[in-house]
Amino acid sequence: MMVKLFKNSSPRKIQPTYFDIRLDHNTIWIPAAGHTIKYGHAQGKVILCLSDPTCVRDVKLHLEGRYYINWDTTFPTDSHRHCKAFWKELPFHHDAWSFLRVSAGSSATTLEPGNYEFPFQMCLPGRLPESMRGIDDCYIHYFLRAQIYGRKGESVSTSREVTVRKVYNTPSRTAPSSVENDWPDKIMYKVSIATPTVQFGGNIRVTYRFVPLLKGLTVKSIRSGVIETHTVLRPYASRSREVLTDAFDPPTWEEMDISTDDRCWYQCSRMLHLPKSTRQCLQSVATTVLKVGHSIQFSITLLNPDGHLSSIRLSLPIVIIFYPSTSASLQMLSDIATWDEEENTLPHYSDHVRDSKLVEICPGNPSTPAGPGSNEKPPDYSVSHDVSDIPSYWDTI
Repeated sequence: MMVKLFKNSSPRKIQPTYFDIRLDHNTIWIPAAGHTIKYGHAQGKVILCLSDPTCVRDVKLHLEGRYYINWDTTFPTDSHRHCKAFWKELPFHHDAWSFLRVSAGSSATTLEPGNYEFPFQMCLPGRLPESMRGIDDCYIHYFLRAQIYGRKGESVSTSREVTVRKVYNTPSRTAPSSVENDWPDKIMYKVSIATPTVQFGGNIRVTYRFVPLLKGLTVKSIRSGVIETHTVLRPYASRSREVLTDAFDPPTWEEMDISTDDRCWYQCSRMLHLPKSTRQCLQSVATTVLKVGHSIQFSITLLNPDGHLSSIRLSLPIVIIFYPSTSASLQMLSDIATWDEEENTLPHYSDHVRDSKLVEICPGNPSTPAGPGSNEKPPDYSVSHDVSDIPSYWDTI
């Protein structure tokens, strides 16, 4: 009888019938880092359903950011899977919110059977890097974790991965990019794209212009490729892959259009279609630990009158970013979308090399000195060896 009474008075285990995290939007859009700290907002609620009285100390929501770099000798593919080293996944960001803090002098409170909703609104600083996933041996992930803490140390948790994306300033995307040069007594050439900033999975129109200076010279073929380069700063390491290739035989001089300017270029254009999968192509990233850069490399083969071949090689840097796909995503930033153009430019590594945590590199970050004219240059993925150590977990919390 005494045993039965003892069992009836024992606290029940935490066994919710339903426990989940719901976000108003699946993607959290935050502004790029600027001269002053700007924030992106995310709203949602934690849903808890109980069928029995439950004694709890607290209900908390955690936002965790983790990064992982452990390169294989070759890029992971469908035929080559990465074997993850779990101890190399490192935290770089941690926030926590308490929904049910008990009053002073009390160790716990009892939640009666029923349905509970705990609404929340998070503010994410613009200095945080955006999510990067698609390759198993290198990523940046964010997780939301809701946790119920019992009176005797027991706990129950539920978690979900969330996607964090950056919103960049529209005027910073519009400047055209080109390479123009002369090969004396042979050809004048110019290769251009409308903007170096490209939407992930989008198209790039490349315009080729020529003025032949040697009679009988023709353009035999043109090959282009988008090269993705990954760089880890300490210890320094780099690797590259070709994410897109295109080759074609251009029209003859007679078939090409002629430009309307005073140079009277012979011109033709070609459309490049970027991959739509992050496994095949990542977005451009510039942080204090990891950089992902992109460029288009061109090889133009010339056929000389005597039959021998000549080659022109050049490259154009590009920045691949995600754009908000709906007006709802932009509306989430309406209260912070009034930042100045100079405060919201694309990732730029060389101006910020002493950040103590894994943060996005961008001109105007008040924690680091900015280089002169940094707001007017495209993203610079030049190598720098003067960089902070790998951030520790304790520095971030």
